[in-house]
Amino acid sequence: GVAHFATGNFEEAGSAFLKCVDIQRQLPKTRTADLGELSKLYNNLGCVVFFMGGHATGIKWFKKSIGICKSDEIKKDNVSIGVNTATALLNISVLHAARGEGAKAMVTVLEACPMQQKVLGVT
Repeated sequence: GVAHFATGNFEEAGSAFLKCVDIQRQLPKTRTADLGELSKLYNNLGCVVFFMGGHATGIKWFKKSIGICKSDEIKKDNVSIGVNTATALLNISVLHAARGEGAKAMVTVLEACPMQQKVLGVT
């Protein structure tokens, strides 16, 4: 999926990411890493849809990614989960900016900043 995305073949990228989501959903969810991978896939799908012009659907995928990261099954102090959440939030802010919603974009960036700081160890 990533290779297709990088070359601008968004339909193939989306198809590949959806196949990966199907595989992830079939696996037992016993590890935080499994849910983290599913979160990344949802984020990737949000990016694909965004680049294809589906802003509202892109936000839904990004929020689905964040929902996994905030679920009870995942520890809040997990670094990769913090990265996933901050990345999805920053992608939402870019989407808001692309839609001319500067205030919403700024609010979302400000929500992502503390997570990025925690992940990077910045105080």
